[in-house]
Amino acid sequence: MSCFIVPAIQIDPAESAASPTLHVSPSAPWLSPSPAPANPLKPSNPGPNGLPQKSTKAANKPPPLYKDRDALCRKLGIAIDDANAMNDLRDWIEHQCIRYGFTLNQQYTVWSKSDMETLGKILTTKRRVSFPDAPVLETDTVMALIHRICLDNVRNTATKHRRREARKVS
Repeated sequence: MSCFIVPAIQIDPAESAASPTLHVSPSAPWLSPSPAPANPLKPSNPGPNGLPQKSTKAANKPPPLYKDRDALCRKLGIAIDDANAMNDLRDWIEHQCIRYGFTLNQQYTVWSKSDMETLGKILTTKRRVSFPDAPVLETDTVMALIHRICLDNVRNTATKHRRREARKVS
């Protein structure tokens, strides 16, 4: 039985007719089958849609209450599509905040956390006394609504300012 020897590859003619096999000699390691290099563009832990998975800690964390309108409506006891009830409650809270010296036309973080917690407790108690038949609000829910009102007011003020500046230019 004769073999054809090619540098680093040996092919046995008797075996090649039936089932071709490749024998790699140790003198040519570059021809030996090696695992494919990892693709740096492909994520190491792809999700079900092929995109990289976010960490489970961040993926399971719900958004803050002031950012989640549906959750805020549920905690306030308001139907999600009831804009009038939400506007009435926002107006009541905004007027009460003004009475206590907090005009909600600046960022929520301007005030200290203790001041906001105190204001939330006062408004929660005042709401329970003023409207005994209304759903009981928790302090954190009132604080989230105040935070949302502040964000909306700051955004609306900035938009008005941009529109005024655009009118002056044109």
